Amino acid sequence: LAHRLLRRFGSIADVLNASVDELERVQGMGTNSAAFLQCIGTVLTEYGNTMKRAIPKQYQPQEFLRFVREEYKDYDKEVADVYLIRDDTVVYMRRRYEGEDGAVRFPTKWLQKILIEHAPTGIVVVHNHPSGDPRPSTEDKIAAEKCQAACFNAGVLLCDFCVGAADGAYSFYLSGAMSKIAKECMDRNTRKAPM
Repeated sequence: LAHRLLRRFGSIADVLNASVDELERVQGMGTNSAAFLQCIGTVLTEYGNTMKRAIPKQYQPQEFLRFVREEYKDYDKEVADVYLIRDDTVVYMRRRYEGEDGAVRFPTKWLQKILIEHAPTGIVVVHNHPSGDPRPSTEDKIAAEKCQAACFNAGVLLCDFCVGAADGAYSFYLSGAMSKIAKECMDRNTRKAPM
């Protein structure tokens, strides 16, 4: 079967990039095996893309925003990435894709799970706008507030919420919006606290 796949597609990379339909046309290849090969190809591609990225090792707001500006300018689908920080060092990135409509939503449970599993001291959330305009939408502001509440409840610092796009990048922290969101979150939680 391996020889037939290589004869048909020419290389391992082309085998792993083939569609399920193309793979199934090879004698002896069933639907499950074809789907498995396509899945491996997708995982390897995503892993390779992640490894090529020049994620800053230390978290510094200006440098990180330059990274966001470069990294997210060509994305054609909306994504949300969470960069985990321990002692000012960026240690991990977690990506969330969402639906066919391209819109990314920020479910609190998704973020809480990341915070519990990895126990960072801080995080930076990055979202992109394929439209090219980095200005935050109303939905982005709501997402930043939800992220701040989840981080507050977990005892984790939300260092920044950034929006990357072809026309630049926006930082809630550098614009001053992050401190306002953090203060409002703290005020809400202080009012809820029992006396």
